[in-house]
Amino acid sequence: MCFSPQADVVGGLVICAIGVDAVRHVGQRREFLALAWIPLLLGAHQFIEALVWLWLQGHVPRGIGHIALWAYLLIAF
Repeated sequence: MCFSPQADVVGGLVICAIGVDAVRHVGQRREFLALAWIPLLLGAHQFIEALVWLWLQGHVPRGIGHIALWAYLLIAF
């Protein structure tokens, strides 16, 4: 989202809720399971982005911030 850590957390919650609903509704159509997990991955990406924001603002320790940064980049690429 790139607005603020708070916006990333709210966005992550909404996207994860959509992902949980998508995974629940896959049912017997297992070929769509990987596709249904994409919103959960993107929701986690939002939470990780919030950690990066907090690290850049000095609220998160350096080690956690670096791990969050690399996890964010890994998912982004």
